[in-house]
Amino acid sequence: CGKKHLCTVDSYIIEKGAIKKLPEFIKRYDAKKAFILADVNTYPQAGDKICALLDGCGVGYSKYVFSQKSLEPDEYSVGSAVMHFDASCDIIVTVGSGVLNDISKILATVADRPYIVVGTAPSMDGYASNSSSMVRDGLKISLPSKCPNVIIGDVDILKTAPEHMAKSGLGDMLAKYI
Repeated sequence: CGKKHLCTVDSYIIEKGAIKKLPEFIKRYDAKKAFILADVNTYPQAGDKICALLDGCGVGYSKYVFSQKSLEPDEYSVGSAVMHFDASCDIIVTVGSGVLNDISKILATVADRPYIVVGTAPSMDGYASNSSSMVRDGLKISLPSKCPNVIIGDVDILKTAPEHMAKSGLGDMLAKYI
């Protein structure tokens, strides 16, 4: 395509219980306080577990949980994430997949912070992408953004993704193949 594509993912892990290694990854970046970003769908899947892990290892955190059941990757969502971002946080940890990952990649770019994504759906192929699929002025576009530094895929979490997400992931793969 003529464009230069870089992937700056430092680490990734996909296994049962992978979420337990989150504090170790946070400490690799000498982070003392994490900003946890999730939504009302993904927070129950892993947000409580992440907060308990961080409490147990002495890593502070702030969090923002989007209240919308159907979150759009648009100016409103990015602005909301930026406005709720706690500048005393030195790392971003997102609990989610497609939309949350895209919003977080933009936030990590703007805030210039390392970024860890804890995936909640196996049906998405953009975890390691250096662009974000966003809606700007009502038009779907790709914006350059920061790749996550770490991708955590805990099989125990990924297998709980709703069935409709697996079906949409299949649709994405078929569309790319064609």
